[in-house]
Amino acid sequence: MRGDCLLFYNPNDIEKLEKFMKDKPVAEQEIGHLLIAETEAFAESSQCRRKLLLHYFGEEFNEDDCEKMCDNCAHPKPKENVQESMKMALEMVTEIKGEFTLTHLVNVIIGNTVEAQIKHYGHHLLTHFGKGKERDKIYWKSVFRLALVEGFFHKNIERYGLLSVTPKGAAYLLEPYELFMPVDTEFDHVSDEDFDSFKLESLSDKNLFKGLKDLRRKVAQEMELPPYVIFQDPSLEDMATKYPITIEELANINGVGRNKAQKFGAPFIAFIEKYVKDNEIDRPMDVVLKGNSERSAKRVNIILNIDKKVDLPDIADQLKIEFDEMLEELSQIVNSGTKINIRYFLNQFLDEDLQEEIVEYFRNEEVEDIDAAVAYFDGEFTYEELKLMHLQFMSDVAN
Repeated sequence: MRGDCLLFYNPNDIEKLEKFMKDKPVAEQEIGHLLIAETEAFAESSQCRRKLLLHYFGEEFNEDDCEKMCDNCAHPKPKENVQESMKMALEMVTEIKGEFTLTHLVNVIIGNTVEAQIKHYGHHLLTHFGKGKERDKIYWKSVFRLALVEGFFHKNIERYGLLSVTPKGAAYLLEPYELFMPVDTEFDHVSDEDFDSFKLESLSDKNLFKGLKDLRRKVAQEMELPPYVIFQDPSLEDMATKYPITIEELANINGVGRNKAQKFGAPFIAFIEKYVKDNEIDRPMDVVLKGNSERSAKRVNIILNIDKKVDLPDIADQLKIEFDEMLEELSQIVNSGTKINIRYFLNQFLDEDLQEEIVEYFRNEEVEDIDAAVAYFDGEFTYEELKLMHLQFMSDVAN
């Protein structure tokens, strides 16, 4: 049974959404800000994510029942007793005698005099104004979010998420008790380039991954092909995360595609189906891989031009990309299971005997390593020539 929680969260995207909302009507802006706040709360929270999700839909959940199935429960942070802070937060909201957003309430309790709305409502004159200034904003966000989950605050969705104290919150003030809370995470701002380069921890089933690698070795021996030609490691990891048991599901796995799935897939989906049944695994359903639309259009353009036998440097010039980027796009096309034929281009600088010699080398290598191929042929062929030959080899035997 698996239920890992995988988050892709870039704080810069929140800023972009905020800017986008500025041009919208006021009502749409308020709704948009509420949705953004909910996204931030879920991403930043250190509480049990299953509890947060079910609370969002109006249900209660005991985090002890999570059984470490979400990232926060699997890797818990140290907790601190926030009884006094919770009392302070509830007393402050009670003193305000109205409904206000979480952001506004946090600004009041930390004594933020920069926000114009605080002086507009006269909240800088409250006895609780700045009473919690010893702690930072992320700490108080954590306290208010905990109060929401505990039922101490009511969030008025029809009024764009304004908060007010509930009878349960008032009862807590009369008889407070210990509450322990991990402080939420404040994410550093990063560039889009940094975010694109992040390497996420693999959530794949380690035992299944090992079994799939053994199966790949066996299939490769039977077909007299290098193992990486069958399926590469990232594809096996994706299989060990999503548990595909049909050819259609396998075709949606990273780096597979329909051709490869039909050519090599049968023993793999049979192996995965047996593994799922033997281990009583609940599979994640309806996994759809969505690519960047601009990048997809670029790859379609490359494929169409190859079909027309346009020289590869001319295709790169047409798309205004460097030839190295062109090679990378071709790699992604081939690795996704799409068949290509670039022999019309290879024939311009490699005769048939040389091509067969290079193919024979790749057929007998256990791993894909173009630099090693350059060294093996002692510089007789350039990296680009061998890379293109390898792409054609992979297209011929794997797709």
